[in-house]
Amino acid sequence: MVAQRQPIDRVIDLAVGFPVATAVAARRSVPLVKQAARQGVQRAAKRATRRFAAIPASEHHTDERAPRRGEVVEPLVPQASQVEVPDHVLPIDDYDHLAARQVVDRLHTLTGAELAQISVYERAHRHRQTILSRIAQLQS
Repeated sequence: MVAQRQPIDRVIDLAVGFPVATAVAARRSVPLVKQAARQGVQRAAKRATRRFAAIPASEHHTDERAPRRGEVVEPLVPQASQVEVPDHVLPIDDYDHLAARQVVDRLHTLTGAELAQISVYERAHRHRQTILSRIAQLQS
């Protein structure tokens, strides 16, 4: 006959024994899980390689603009500093010789396209926040 254990002994077994047993089981199973995951990734890579190899070379859709390792990719949209707007094309005469306050006083007479042109030019050159803020207000 098996002796009956006291309820407090059962609680202690659960409070101490269960976490210890769980930790031991986890420690044993982690390497197995890692190995199974590694094998699964290797199998998936082999399947993908076989599928890609089955496609004729003429039908391979590779992105010609995809960067190679270590290659620097040029942005698709030119930055404001890369856009050259000659001073004589600007809708405000002698723009480069005017103070920010003088430019701001003239902005309300310009069209949306002209404001955008001034914005691009200003961002590429002096980047005066007073002018750029006023342009943003007028464009909204």
